[in-house]
Amino acid sequence: MAFTSSPVSIASDMTLPLPLMMTSHDFVPIPTGPPPGPCVAIEAPVPVMWSPGFTLFQNKLTTTVSHQGLPFALDGHDCGYLIPHVTNPPNNARLPMIMLFSSRKMAFAATTVRANGTAVAASTPPLLPMLCCAFPVTLPVGYVMNSLNTVRVGLTGEDVVAGALGILGTMVASYLSSGRGTPRLPDTTEVLQKALLGGSLRSWMYKSIFGIAAGVARLLITGDGTVQLQLGSKYAGFSPTFTKAVDGSYTLSASIQAATPALRKTGAVQASIKSLHKPTGKTVTTGSLSVAASPDVPNSASVTTHASSIESDRAGKHTHKTSVTTQSVETGFYTDSSSTTADTRTEKAPAVRTGYQGGRELHQSWAKPL
Repeated sequence: MAFTSSPVSIASDMTLPLPLMMTSHDFVPIPTGPPPGPCVAIEAPVPVMWSPGFTLFQNKLTTTVSHQGLPFALDGHDCGYLIPHVTNPPNNARLPMIMLFSSRKMAFAATTVRANGTAVAASTPPLLPMLCCAFPVTLPVGYVMNSLNTVRVGLTGEDVVAGALGILGTMVASYLSSGRGTPRLPDTTEVLQKALLGGSLRSWMYKSIFGIAAGVARLLITGDGTVQLQLGSKYAGFSPTFTKAVDGSYTLSASIQAATPALRKTGAVQASIKSLHKPTGKTVTTGSLSVAASPDVPNSASVTTHASSIESDRAGKHTHKTSVTTQSVETGFYTDSSSTTADTRTEKAPAVRTGYQGGRELHQSWAKPL
């Protein structure tokens, strides 16, 4: 039975911190000014489908399921990097770092409602906030303006508890990672650490420990969840992942990706392998290569994915599939220009019978009578 419910969050819905779009961020004055420390930051509203996060594979959205003609957010959705910020005072040397590694992430999901095989994300004021990047601790103050969406998903009490524990773990990890010291001027070492390692070794350690603990806690509480180890950032990183669903199916996957800036464009490439195991004995192993591009147009991007999979069952039947899929967003709105070409081939397992002839055991196909 549902404890509460939330509208789905479609691609064009705006997300923002409440009230007044304000959070707290680290501050280092340039050239002179107040002493370093936290300061007030105003964060710009951005759509659920935010093109920098879409390009860097941070957006988690439906592909074949939609509401009002638009995809909606799934568990683990993050608006992503490059969310515009303005700090007060404005002469903040750390502002580029704040925007380069920004985050506005869904913290709750309806584990009993799935789309494209993944739990549907949930955010609605005041009970189900999003997590917003902040200093010295990540703040659960973000929300999606989705009240006009007529499709709602129900969350159980376990879903709410698991989401709250995830928020608490993220806040503790961010506080410990901040070092609780005085902010300093960003330097080359810090930039490289955050781009290639996701932060300092101390920061990565705390975030990994609490992130894995939150994932395990959700699995134990709801029977559905993801345990992921993030090595690096979304600009360049590697992510082994274990995901389990309430129906008992589980997925083992790993992906590696890198941002690929080019002339007048930014983009990323992601290679992944995923193995899905169903309680029925069906196994689907998929290898894919995704290429994302963001042209020099505000909030526009596309992702083209080339995938090849093998589906096997207990009887030994194998189905091979190859596909090419394109999903795009233009000027802040998802365009229904996704196209898929697919080739499917099925191999039936040979029927085998065992017989005896002349005292020796035979294993022959039905096509060759004994």
